[in-house]
Amino acid sequence: MAIQELEQEKRTDRETIKKKVQRAGKKLEEAQKKMELLKGESEGKTLAGLYRELQGKICLN
Repeated sequence: MAIQELEQEKRTDRETIKKKVQRAGKKLEEAQKKMELLKGESEGKTLAGLYRELQGKICLN
C-alpha cells in the first residue's frame, strides 16, 4: 500500500521521497506490532497476558 502511494505521486524530489519512505516504514512497523499483539508474541507483557498468567497461577493453587 505504501509503495503504491509512492508510485502515484508525481513529485520526485529527494526530501519528499525520503519522508514517504519513512512513513511507509512506520506503517510497516505498526502493522507488525498489531500482528504480534494478535498472535500474543509481543515482547512486553500485555494486560491480557498478565491476566492469563494470573489465572493459571490461581487455578494451580
